[in-house]
Amino acid sequence: MLTFLGNDGETQQITIPIIDDVLLESTEQFSIVLSNLSTTVISILDDTGEVTIIDNEFDTDGDGIPDVTDIDDDNDGILDTAEGDRTVDTDGDGFPDSIDIDSDNDGIPDNVEGQPTDGYVPPTGNDSDNDGLDDAYEGSGDQGVDPVDTDGDGTADFNDLDSDNDTVPDNNEGNDFNFDGIPDWTFTGSDTDGDGLDDGYEGSDVNDGFDPNDEIDDPANDLPDTDGTEDVNYRDFDDDGDGIDTPDEDMDGDGDPTNDDTDGDGTPDYLDPMDNRFMDPNFEDITIICGEDVPPVPELGDIGGCSEPQVVFTEEVVTLNGTDDFMIERTWEVSDTCGNTATFTQTIFVLQPRLEEIFIDVCIADDPIDLLNSLPASFDTNGTFETEELDATFLNGSTFSPEGLELREYRVMYASTEGTCKYLADFIITVNNDCLPCDPADIEVSKTVTVNGDGINDLFEIRGLENCDFKYDVMIFNRWGDKVFEANDYQNDWGGVAPDNKIGSAGLLPAGTYYYIITVNDGAEAPLNGYIYLGTGAR
Repeated sequence: MLTFLGNDGETQQITIPIIDDVLLESTEQFSIVLSNLSTTVISILDDTGEVTIIDNEFDTDGDGIPDVTDIDDDNDGILDTAEGDRTVDTDGDGFPDSIDIDSDNDGIPDNVEGQPTDGYVPPTGNDSDNDGLDDAYEGSGDQGVDPVDTDGDGTADFNDLDSDNDTVPDNNEGNDFNFDGIPDWTFTGSDTDGDGLDDGYEGSDVNDGFDPNDEIDDPANDLPDTDGTEDVNYRDFDDDGDGIDTPDEDMDGDGDPTNDDTDGDGTPDYLDPMDNRFMDPNFEDITIICGEDVPPVPELGDIGGCSEPQVVFTEEVVTLNGTDDFMIERTWEVSDTCGNTATFTQTIFVLQPRLEEIFIDVCIADDPIDLLNSLPASFDTNGTFETEELDATFLNGSTFSPEGLELREYRVMYASTEGTCKYLADFIITVNNDCLPCDPADIEVSKTVTVNGDGINDLFEIRGLENCDFKYDVMIFNRWGDKVFEANDYQNDWGGVAPDNKIGSAGLLPAGTYYYIITVNDGAEAPLNGYIYLGTGAR
């Protein structure tokens, strides 16, 4: 039944009778053209209808399942729904893909191109559920082959004339068994058994019917594979495995790698791993720290070519903007008598040393130390030391003297920036008293204070452990028990001054004997106590 649409928006259906005879006939197509319409007011928008007739008893692949119920009419393992309806004919040979065992006419059966090379599963010839799909491809239930798309271009290999997109067609790469760039099996234009596979690719029997994989039982070994790695040639982007992709072996740039034979040995470069072109030695780029030994220049080794290569080697220092880092660029320009040329490079990135922080602990009673001895071995030692905290008494050139310093941390900067390498370091020096005994029993307390300005015994002093970082709390009493002086963290600065300058003459306490109590802040010792004589001349 055909439906035609008129210019008045109405439709008209016409039934075409078809007689079902007893003959088994393949799919037929014909056109119906309407003419002699009864009115000229109403016209048919399209007076032609296309009709496809499928014999409900016809069995294309001869598996005993008529095409109308066969889900894989050509028995290639790819479901008819994946290959398209009877209007899809990729290679235009008159056989729709669903009844064509070589849909793209490249000589490699769809059953082979539809599956991965490794893990290929040949048909078993069995169909337990009589649905037309070989048991080998049933999967979880009428699953069929999931077509491979090697180059990921959206066209499955069984419909793709160049499955790996390397510019050499599959009908060449899949049929060139002597690796000369010329296929040994070629297209003839004849198909004796009508299975869609050209007689040129049928092998010894051109009339073997629908043999889904024809003579390819093990694609990994039955199809050409020059390098024996990755995959067979029609799925290998670098057929000879020389590290140069097949499209890049098209030396004359005409888009056809099959006609390029650099060394003239009869094997095109894309199939010849030793085509006498120079091979990249693949020198690795290197990163070092300035001051480290620069790696020696590597040897080129055997890089090919048709003769002993002529080599021009250069090495250049390249500065980098905005940084003291730099590069060493090594370049090899090579050529041979065949006119082959190549350029190889190696880059050495030279980074400036990072700022080093050097931590030193030194005791206040230690001898002076030479800071140069603490620099990293790779550092230049001709730089300068600077600090804002110390004078020449304590830092003289590279010599650091701890004696007399407060117990704390000091920072000294080192810089050597005159050469190619820039060396910077910060010394963090902690002066401690770890080498001192610091026994409170060694504390010495003044016995007499004579306030006469002669610089001798003018002050009440606690001595003996000046470098031990002790603190003292002091209280002094007169003979009647009155507190006349008190200080926390005493600084050896009391010379008989009376409280509020109210006692005695000139603000000094009267001469006489006084009693002191000293508390040491380590908390471990009992307070020290005793008597002092204060000679002030006051009454």
